[in-house]
Amino acid sequence: MDILRSGLNGSDFENDLAEHNADYIERFLAIRPGLPGHVQEVTKAERMLGLDLEGFHLTFSPSLVLKRVNRRNVPKMGVAFFRYAKNKPLGEDVACWQGAISFGYLDAKLKQGLSETDPEKEMCLAIDMWSGRCHPAPGNAVYRFNEIRAACAGIVQRWDHIPPPEGAIF
Repeated sequence: MDILRSGLNGSDFENDLAEHNADYIERFLAIRPGLPGHVQEVTKAERMLGLDLEGFHLTFSPSLVLKRVNRRNVPKMGVAFFRYAKNKPLGEDVACWQGAISFGYLDAKLKQGLSETDPEKEMCLAIDMWSGRCHPAPGNAVYRFNEIRAACAGIVQRWDHIPPPEGAIF
């Protein structure tokens, strides 16, 4: 932690980022959030392929990939995102939207033939690093993801018609 907090990480931005990461790591070690009991395999996630949502490119970089095999020998998967807001717990609504995006992304990739494993809502998690609570995707995750898809379509439709702010540099 001392190295992260040393102020020798480069620019002011890099030093602030290192300080934030030190806080994040210290809180993680103090809380040690647990995963749901049915998770059988945990791996570090890499950036996954983006998803086109009505012309809007959604990038997807979870923290962990979670897997299990159910009683019928069917593989299931989910992802977890570490969420950290300094000195406060993650809001329930924010966690629900994060879970809906996670489940919707994995479901869309399955339907596109880019995944062979069914997503499971209970393993699509937003892990609150402040409280240690794991928030699974909500029961209405499909509805929420469709709302996100519609919002993305609206953004794409309007984007070219929004004038840039005065003095914008391209």
